[in-house]
Order: sequence, then C-alpha cells, then structure tokens
Amino acid sequence: FSKNGQTYEKIEIFLIDDSNEKITLTLWNDFATNFMGKLNTKINLRNTKISDYKNQR
Repeated sequence: FSKNGQTYEKIEIFLIDDSNEKITLTLWNDFATNFMGKLNTKINLRNTKISDYKNQR
C-alpha cells in the first residue's frame, strides 16, 4: 500500500496457540516480502511489540 508517497509491503498472519487463542501478527516491508511461513509452523518472535489498534490487541 502507499501512504504519503511511500510504498509499503504488509502482510497479516494469524497466530493460534494451544488454547485456540488467536492474535494477528503484522509484518512490514522486507519482513513481509521475505516471510516463507507454512501452515502449522512454529516460529520465534524477537524484538516484537504488542500493541492495541482500534481497541483490539
């Protein structure tokens, strides 16, 4: 998508834990372009930030 003349890559990935709790992980730019995840793959997240957006976490 584009904003203020800049172009950004963005993908949203849904993560579900063993208790079926779902969160959305948003990857931007190079992380979005290079992500090679597969269904039911375990991933490690480092240097991440959890935040609320429109009253959703």
